[in-house]
Amino acid sequence: MLADKDEDNYIHEIINEFITKNKNNFTIEIDFFDKDIESFLDIKTPERKDKKPLNIMWNYFNQKISEDKIETLKSKIKNLVTQRS
Repeated sequence: MLADKDEDNYIHEIINEFITKNKNNFTIEIDFFDKDIESFLDIKTPERKDKKPLNIMWNYFNQKISEDKIETLKSKIKNLVTQRS
């Protein structure tokens, strides 16, 4: 589970706590971006939330995201899907 933490502003603190407390046997790990994925990747946040995925893909394919950020994101994702013993 990887989500925007939205800095725990307003209702997000309750939502993020709910997510964390509801980890179960099907959840390997939970991680958050402190604010949002765009801030994490150092790219501009689109005005419309429905454009977030397209915005990220556009920035990636146009090489607007640093290799360091991509590697850090890969590491986060690997950590989320790797079973612990």
